[in-house]
Amino acid sequence: MVKYLFLIFGYFFLVASCAMQGSINGGPTDKNAPYIIAEKSEPMPGTVNFKASEIKLKFNEFYRLNEPNTSMFIVPPSVKLIPIAKDRELLIKLDGQLKDSTTYAIYFNKSIKDIHEGNDSLLSYVFSTGSYIDSLTYTGKVMDAFNRTPAAKLTLSLIPDTATTFSQKALYFCMSDANGVFKFKYIKPGSYKLVAFADGNNDLIPQSFEYSGFKSAPIRIFTNVNDSIPLIAFPSKPKRFMRSSLFQGPGYFTISANHNLKSANFYHEGKTFTPSFIHHSNDSISFYHSPAEKDTFQLIVSHDSKSDTINIKTYEKERKKQPKLFPLLKTAWGQPIDFSFSDEVVAILKDSVKVFANDSIPVVGAFQVIDGKLRFTYAWKEGWKTIGFKFLSSSIVFKNYKEQYKGQTTVPIFDEKEVGTLKFITKNLKPGSYIELLKEGKVIGRHAIVLNEKEHVFDYLEKGNYGIRWIDDSNSNGLWDTGDLATKQQPEEVKLFSDPIVVRPNWEIEILLSKDKWR
Repeated sequence: MVKYLFLIFGYFFLVASCAMQGSINGGPTDKNAPYIIAEKSEPMPGTVNFKASEIKLKFNEFYRLNEPNTSMFIVPPSVKLIPIAKDRELLIKLDGQLKDSTTYAIYFNKSIKDIHEGNDSLLSYVFSTGSYIDSLTYTGKVMDAFNRTPAAKLTLSLIPDTATTFSQKALYFCMSDANGVFKFKYIKPGSYKLVAFADGNNDLIPQSFEYSGFKSAPIRIFTNVNDSIPLIAFPSKPKRFMRSSLFQGPGYFTISANHNLKSANFYHEGKTFTPSFIHHSNDSISFYHSPAEKDTFQLIVSHDSKSDTINIKTYEKERKKQPKLFPLLKTAWGQPIDFSFSDEVVAILKDSVKVFANDSIPVVGAFQVIDGKLRFTYAWKEGWKTIGFKFLSSSIVFKNYKEQYKGQTTVPIFDEKEVGTLKFITKNLKPGSYIELLKEGKVIGRHAIVLNEKEHVFDYLEKGNYGIRWIDDSNSNGLWDTGDLATKQQPEEVKLFSDPIVVRPNWEIEILLSKDKWR
């Protein structure tokens, strides 16, 4: 497919995805959507005193017209559009009477597709039946609510300030670019409501099940506006209370939810179910249980007037498995070493476990059974880099597994000179919120913000780069809650600390989390 590059001079009014249109530099794959060649279109984009009954648009390449009856429309909707596609041209007949002294925009919502790769975009063609075109602009940025990263390729619309819902017909549209930046053009002075959404069904109507965001206050546009406060976009609320479940034989269950489960109630076979040794995280619980000789374990979970039923597969093959030893993380010197298995530990025969430091040095210590897990305590000595364990036959007694268990594992040990400490001094952070320490996007630890408690220490940290995230846990459920477009509820506020945080071995670094350092 031959490509042409046109240098367009003069005054034209063309919006293409509210993003920059770059020249095509060649290469094996065309990633650019077709665009209108302004000076070869009749009338040209930006025409005033428009009197024509049809419009002939010229595109830079051959294209495919995609569902024009639903993806092409004119604002305000005074006339009907009748499109006729031919080669690189598109003839649009205007059926009806245009209003006097009115700025019009014809939108092509993924209507014009590249004939080979299917590239498309949100295009517009603007003209006026009066002597001028509405010329105000509104520029802003969309950010993801939780990750605080740019939200690209979202459709944005301005709707009348008098609208009661975001689904009312919008007056202006554009799309955010790769940096989350958007720009509306040719706006009439007035007050508007702003909404952004991932228009998966291409209807240009924001839906509560779509990734979306909105400004709570009206947008007043009487001069050109460059909004420095980003619009926050968020995922839709999950339909189900429970999210997932997993059984790891012979007796370990994990269920996760879209809510905190610490105060949840559980029911099994019509009775209250109280599993043994529940281990909580923010949005999940794990517990030991002896499943019946069935392939499905049904559990009803109830919390805050919501309930959900989950059916966990407990096939015989999984029930008969030898208990799995879950991976052990690197441990700080002298700290107890905890072992978790996929079955509840009942007892341990201490003389049947061999423990060595650095593969060869015998280690003396003590085992304990705590909440169905094993704990080993010992006196660390300088130079020990690993602690190895060899569980001989029948060394561990499990609740469900009746065969002889044996296995081995090695735990890496931090030297005190290999790790550092971060001490955060909080200031003006809301009590009831919390901070999370991040490394490579993963949560390393979290601390709740308590009234009059100003110091938060994270120790035994490996060297490297870290980040801090603050979450305004307004409902105190220990989780971040998304927003709701239907009820016009914003998500819980999230901020990231802007300064880089570097952990150095054998260093304690104190950092003031001041208000002006969050983004």
